[in-house]
Amino acid sequence: MQYNYYFDIYALLIIVSIMIMSIVRRKIDTYQNIVFNFIYLAVFVTILSERIETYMQMHPDRFGDALRYYEYLAGSCYYIFHLLSGACLLMYVIALLNFDIFSKLNLLKVFSVFFVGLMLVVANVFTPILFYYDYDGAYHRADYQFLYYVLAGIYFVWAIVMLIRYRLVLHKRNIFYLSVYMIFVLTGIFIQFLFPHMLVEEFFNAISLVFAFATIESPGEILDESTDLYNRRLFVKDMQINLAKNFKNPIIFVSVDIIENAGIQQSIINGDEINLKLSKYLRTFENKAKIYRVDEAIYALIMKHEEKSKMFTVLFDIAKRLERPWNIKGNPIDVDGCVWYMDYPKHYSSISDLAAKVGVIAGLSEHKGSNIVYVEDIDFDTAIVIKNFDKHARMSLANDRVKPVFQPAYSNTDSDILIDCAVAFSDENGEYRSGTRFIKDDVDTKALSDTDVYCLKEAGRFLKRIENTDNIYVLSRVSRTSLMKKGAINKMMRIIEETNVSVKHIILRVSETAFSTIDDYGMESLKNLNVRGYKFLVDRFGIGYSDLNKIISFNTLGVILDHELIDIAITDDKLKAVVISLVNMLHDVSLYVFAEFIDTQEEAKIAAEVGCDYVFGTYYSEFLFEKECIDKFNSKEEEL
Repeated sequence: MQYNYYFDIYALLIIVSIMIMSIVRRKIDTYQNIVFNFIYLAVFVTILSERIETYMQMHPDRFGDALRYYEYLAGSCYYIFHLLSGACLLMYVIALLNFDIFSKLNLLKVFSVFFVGLMLVVANVFTPILFYYDYDGAYHRADYQFLYYVLAGIYFVWAIVMLIRYRLVLHKRNIFYLSVYMIFVLTGIFIQFLFPHMLVEEFFNAISLVFAFATIESPGEILDESTDLYNRRLFVKDMQINLAKNFKNPIIFVSVDIIENAGIQQSIINGDEINLKLSKYLRTFENKAKIYRVDEAIYALIMKHEEKSKMFTVLFDIAKRLERPWNIKGNPIDVDGCVWYMDYPKHYSSISDLAAKVGVIAGLSEHKGSNIVYVEDIDFDTAIVIKNFDKHARMSLANDRVKPVFQPAYSNTDSDILIDCAVAFSDENGEYRSGTRFIKDDVDTKALSDTDVYCLKEAGRFLKRIENTDNIYVLSRVSRTSLMKKGAINKMMRIIEETNVSVKHIILRVSETAFSTIDDYGMESLKNLNVRGYKFLVDRFGIGYSDLNKIISFNTLGVILDHELIDIAITDDKLKAVVISLVNMLHDVSLYVFAEFIDTQEEAKIAAEVGCDYVFGTYYSEFLFEKECIDKFNSKEEEL
């Protein structure tokens, strides 16, 4: 019997070439790599089995009476591993879609078909139902061989259905290569079925394996080289697939922020080394989660199981580890970090929503030092606006989607009326929201300066429209940016002069941060404003560093307590006594004390108990648009 076995030799050469490329390529323990190795093994054993089988058929005299037993052994291996390559193809598609290939359910569904084929091959040894050999060693097809093709067809149809179903989230390159893979395999089967002596099927299988190999992503595409973890690009890609599958497994996020240790020199602290330590620790959970570095100091663990108990075990273990220092060059380095989990669709609705919320959580100062963050407690609508204030302010100012709003202060001891002027920005629904709570004065941006100019201009216009301004004072913010920006203060003062409003009715809110961190030019700006008769309120006072002598050297009317002081006075009576002492000290140097963001009865009660002279907050008055505020004021002053 003569076979055209050269195709098998070519197939083996292709397989060896792929093996060489795999050896020199960096190994990554992804599902794709693991399944590809199984495909490779199955195709290699299939080709080798066929080559051995054809060799025995071409030289039957060399094997004597044991010929048929050897042939059945080689032929059975061929059928088993050929069907196994089909199962592995389906598993490869499943791996591309981020399904857990080692889950009991997936293994059962995929290999139940293979198990039926295996039983057919075993039964064939005793009763020829798939194939058999005559006494001369010649190969023959049996009557029920079509059952084997039916089983193989199930794998191909199954794989095609999954590719079609998830075509929108799979990379087009992968869809193309896998489609070509299946076309080559089916073409080889068809040709060899028609021409049994032309052993071309495994040659086509080997070529198709090249296309499967091409779908494997290189380390540069999916790894963060500095930590050897999966990178943000792969995280986004995987999340796109997971959302398409309505993925319900929770994601644990780990964020590290501040490296602190007063006893260690700064030169010893190395962020890269700490990231390596952390990534090495996180890799201990690889059997439970797929781990990514999604930002410079944010890591994500996509859990492989939906069970909350397993997720919480990992979360608490990481939180506990963050409490202990990390050994860097023999020195203990404390890392300020936190950990939290997020569920779909409970905590996020899309990838962009997830990214925005993760950025917010990692940046929230109130969670620093707290190892576990409870996502349910966060007001993301407000927090996202705070985080994106600069961008939102710039876009709103450029598109004229801003309005001035005014909030009167409450006082039961003073007849003067103080009104806070703020800027309201239009949100995506066209509703205007005050930006008062969102302004951060720890960064220097043009948007802050532009907001200051707009607010001061509107404060002047507001005073101009009031009929009697004898005891009316309007507060307007001046950021550190404006104080340090050449020309900004002159522009602001020129705006007031153009409105013909007396500067004594304008009170400038300057943050405690600005007072303590501005440069020499900024200090000259403050002195210039001071000489021209402007009064100051020190904003967000009491948490940072304060130079009281510097504050009272200006025309300082008073200070606005940082809201955190109100919060701690509510929660702790001892700290409340400290706040009372601080307020008394400020009164001793003739400074008024203000409180803001007083939105509840409890906060109002504490503000009164600690001795605040003026209170701003929605508990007393919402922010009012200009016309509404002026109408109320001109008609009935006591309503304010």
